[in-house]
Amino acid sequence: MNKCNPFPDVTRVTKRERLTLHYDDLTNANGTVVSWARLAPHLTGQTLHKRSAKLLVLIELEQPNPRLDLVQRLVSYISYSTKEETMGRIFELTQTSN
Repeated sequence: MNKCNPFPDVTRVTKRERLTLHYDDLTNANGTVVSWARLAPHLTGQTLHKRSAKLLVLIELEQPNPRLDLVQRLVSYISYSTKEETMGRIFELTQTSN
């Protein structure tokens, strides 16, 4: 699945971003995304930034046999994060207009 990029705002994963993801324990030493068991606490605690989640999706899609269940869960997390941001902005706008 090379050259698969579903995100227009994140075009590629730089070396610096790969290192940051590794230091944050989101990727293994070989550069692959960690297992779901190690990734889940970051998602449930909502400590994973939306951009980092997108980078993890891109890294997983680079693999010869990407774990599509993991990709789906990350995309759901990104969607939820975007929904929360949008609802927060709407709430702020409605509060300032009252």
